[in-house]
Amino acid sequence: MIRSVRRAVMLGTAVVAAALSAQAASATSFLFYGSNSSASAGNALTYSSTDGSGLNLSVYGAHLSNTSGGLATSTAATVATYANYGMGVLSGNDTTSNGTHQIDNAGGGVDYVALVFSQAVTLSQLAVQAYGGGGVGTGVDAEFRTYSGTVADLLSGNNSLWEGYFTNPTGSTTYSRGNTGDYVVDSTGSTAASNIWLVAANVTQTNDAFKLLGVSVSKPSVGSVPEPASWALMIVGFGAVGSSMRRRRNTALLTA
Repeated sequence: MIRSVRRAVMLGTAVVAAALSAQAASATSFLFYGSNSSASAGNALTYSSTDGSGLNLSVYGAHLSNTSGGLATSTAATVATYANYGMGVLSGNDTTSNGTHQIDNAGGGVDYVALVFSQAVTLSQLAVQAYGGGGVGTGVDAEFRTYSGTVADLLSGNNSLWEGYFTNPTGSTTYSRGNTGDYVVDSTGSTAASNIWLVAANVTQTNDAFKLLGVSVSKPSVGSVPEPASWALMIVGFGAVGSSMRRRRNTALLTA
């Protein structure tokens, strides 16, 4: 049984990689299931793009508590990746041995990850995989949104975030997936751009548990801003026009 699930998961992650790679040339994908790694609370897992885009990514784990009261306090948590399974968050009593190392909304709180990019991007796709364990469910309802504050505020434990901050997100994904290993790659449909994106389990439910397999992002279009070479040509052109106007003026004065 375990071997069959593992084979299904490995096949699924291969398909996920292909799906995320089949994006427009301007899109950049980051995958989170290639190896085992972790970063303790307040620290980040770091990634660099390999497509020449120059994008870098830092991922922090965090946990929202007291969400049922309408006011949620955000605190730092451990973030970890697991080979062939994806990225999860460990908070409270979560451990790597009891099957609770996922992004979930069980136990009176909600796990989430903060994706901090080196420049503003649009979150184009999410790839998630159901991963139930430790008594939590295997729903895969995820929420995502932009964040304009600082990472320090998110992880300090001193700030309070209204629950509505997450229940009115930039967007959400809802899947009817009931088995560990079931996965989906879905377009977000978002056009927003931000340096920081938050991906959380649904804050209004208690039966969602998943691993984040990867994301695909794109840089916002800046076609209206001239490139440095274009600026140089424009300056040279302006100079030529000014010089021509001065010559015509001097000629007119001499022949007057």
